[in-house]
Amino acid sequence: GFGLARWVYNHRPDVPVLLTSGYSGAVSEAASQLAHVPLLAKPYRYDVLLEQLEKMLRDRSNRR
Repeated sequence: GFGLARWVYNHRPDVPVLLTSGYSGAVSEAASQLAHVPLLAKPYRYDVLLEQLEKMLRDRSNRR
């Protein structure tokens, strides 16, 4: 998870990354290592996931 997200962010900045985790320690790890990558804690509602994905796609198209 985190290693792949870091690699994609550094090598393919055009690819949006969203992390999800059911591990409570992941939130603090993501905050310290990947503050720029959104993280959804499991279980999450599908409307929250959809909202985050739509935001990421909007942000991506605004960068072009």
